[in-house]
Amino acid sequence: MTKKMTDLGSMAMVENAVIQGYGIQITHRDMNIMSFINEVGYCEIPQIEEQFELNKPRSYQIMKRLVLAGLVFHQRVFHNRPGIYQLTRKGAEQMGLPFITKISVGIYRHKILLAKVYIKLKKKYPEAGWINEQELRRNKFRLGTGKRGHVPDGMLIFLDGRKIAIEVELSLKGRDRLEQIFKEYLKEGSDSIREVWYYCPQELMATLADIAKKLPFIKIFNIQELLR
Repeated sequence: MTKKMTDLGSMAMVENAVIQGYGIQITHRDMNIMSFINEVGYCEIPQIEEQFELNKPRSYQIMKRLVLAGLVFHQRVFHNRPGIYQLTRKGAEQMGLPFITKISVGIYRHKILLAKVYIKLKKKYPEAGWINEQELRRNKFRLGTGKRGHVPDGMLIFLDGRKIAIEVELSLKGRDRLEQIFKEYLKEGSDSIREVWYYCPQELMATLADIAKKLPFIKIFNIQELLR
């Protein structure tokens, strides 16, 4: 189980597998849950329940088992919110997945909403693959571009080769910064990214649409409508 898995559909079709060194049996669903957590960075129990159609207390039983096995880390960030789940380094290594090094409280809400957007988009476009922000950033390093330049929150890749950059915008960046990001997308050209889908609150839509009015490949969507 060392192959990098960037999409839940690419998981090996096995019912059970034993991860060496932990003494527990890991099911196909367990592997999918771990892959999902890594794809979105971290998430709460409601996103796991929605993605895998689990009810309480079964969802907590599964996650408690993965935590006790040392494969998943659980942490409560805010007292009035469910705790978040993240793969441990060992869990990521055993699954052949990249390890997400840290949890930033500053982007907590953004990450949770990104997880929700991911779930909705994958249900709407089940045939599409997904590349998360961490993998996109690693690709920039491989190409020698380093940390400079903008990286989207994720990317959908369709069977016909279309690449759609996904952006979750909860607060408006400065106009100059947004124009710079849009120029970077324009510079990459249609061979790299066909469209950019921005998901934002309704109150930001008009401003984003105005800045992107001469760039038809940038699409603006209401995030509340997607998540209904």
